[in-house]
Amino acid sequence: MVTSVLGDNRASEVCGDESGFNCLYQSNQQEYEDVPVHFDNPLPSWLTGTLIRNGLGLFERGRQSVTHVFDGLAKLSSWKFLPNGTSLFSTRFVRSDFYTETMSRNHLASYLLFNQPDPPFSYYQKKLAVRRGIDNMNINIYDFPKKHGDTLFAALSDYWNVYQVSGKNLHTQHLIKPKLSGGKSSSTSDLLSSSHPLPEPGTTNRLTYLVRQKTSSFVPNKLSLVRMSSVSGRSLIAEWKIRESVPYMHSFSVTQTKAIMMTSPMVPDNDCVSRQGSTLSCINWNPNKHSILYIANIKTGEKKEITMTSSILAFHHINQGRLARTATDINAYDLNKNEIIMDVVSYDSPLIFTRTLLTAVIRSERQRNLVNIKPKVRRIHINLSRKTADVEDMSTTNDVTDGLDMPAINEQYRSQHYCYAYGMNNFADGNSYSSSAIIKKDMCNGGTVVGKLLIPSHYPVEPAFVPNPQGTQEDDGVLLVPFLRGEDAVTYLSVVDAKTMSIISKADMPDYIPFSLHGKFIKDFF
Repeated sequence: MVTSVLGDNRASEVCGDESGFNCLYQSNQQEYEDVPVHFDNPLPSWLTGTLIRNGLGLFERGRQSVTHVFDGLAKLSSWKFLPNGTSLFSTRFVRSDFYTETMSRNHLASYLLFNQPDPPFSYYQKKLAVRRGIDNMNINIYDFPKKHGDTLFAALSDYWNVYQVSGKNLHTQHLIKPKLSGGKSSSTSDLLSSSHPLPEPGTTNRLTYLVRQKTSSFVPNKLSLVRMSSVSGRSLIAEWKIRESVPYMHSFSVTQTKAIMMTSPMVPDNDCVSRQGSTLSCINWNPNKHSILYIANIKTGEKKEITMTSSILAFHHINQGRLARTATDINAYDLNKNEIIMDVVSYDSPLIFTRTLLTAVIRSERQRNLVNIKPKVRRIHINLSRKTADVEDMSTTNDVTDGLDMPAINEQYRSQHYCYAYGMNNFADGNSYSSSAIIKKDMCNGGTVVGKLLIPSHYPVEPAFVPNPQGTQEDDGVLLVPFLRGEDAVTYLSVVDAKTMSIISKADMPDYIPFSLHGKFIKDFF
């Protein structure tokens, strides 16, 4: 029998604040495996499969603490929806080398972090951290179909290496350092990638990119579009040589025939990182530097570059979809080979990244409310023949309550015409960062907000859309949304009707779950 570590403690005692919000950024070392959880109303009979999420679990070891949310040690959570109606919950740390060494000591192990811990690493530890690189795969988890019907999973960050994990019990299996088919230049080192691989349309492959950092001043950096045939299988599709530092990218877009990577005005200085032993203080912000679109044909490798007339900082891409011109071409995304429509979530400043998510700021109500930055949904109209990219604002008001990030869509509409995007909205009341809502935007009608789920003092994370297999409309399905209930610091999983944005059922977990970033629902996988 599992007993919650919370007992009868109040949220203020557990989380350090009366609202319970800080539990999203407070360590929880409890692990569970296949604990039955009970929903208060019947679930749809077609909801069978597993939701797996990746995020944060540990923020300190001994007297040393991480100082940025992105450095919280990786912890997976899963919810199994079995055909017999039973639901099971599990949560477990990723047993990375970083985690294993940290737990064997009374301080954080020396690996490359986003920001220096408190107290900071010594000179020797910084040099060791740079040599070892990033080992904390805490951003996303992705499935990779295997022959004979099996499925493999990988815990990911914005780094080239991944950890293979079991989707059934969340146990860490081994570290994978993928080798890119076609050979590796001795003058570059494999470095950054995307924690958001995307399906290659019409195949079981996945697509990602790789940033290869130069190790000599006489060679360029390289940006590569990569096909993933398995957790470790990688092959080159197209490659660009870039003389300057490669700007930060977190995700990208894929159409039926093309992949689009968009640079941002946020550029890490890799030489500075080598000296400092962390990244945050080495980020250069240059809003006057125009974004560049790197576009490649997935099948042929044919490349294009388009320099935009503006700079866009976009962490998350939502989807691609062309506006219907006639009743017959509403879903024929690539009918016109020269035009692409790409929807992204953008920010006018990197402060959400460089300021709000510092642990000292996010845990302080006063400080986190000072950085009131609105995410904006923007639609980029790309014309390949003219080599132009025009930007359209898809936010319908100037109010912060119109913002959306951590986007989700009905994946059946990936890489084609679509209408609905779902996501998180902080500052939902216009004043407080912790006022969090899940909103629904209609991208076919200018990005109008057509639904909102806001529960005071309840804090959601990224939604996952699960389609009704018999559904005939795009929004026929449910959103699976974990909420932290502030008053008693307990996480519950809500099942939300995606049409009406109302909760149809929910189940308490045995504990609170710190903030999780991204995840995926895998149909009929248990």
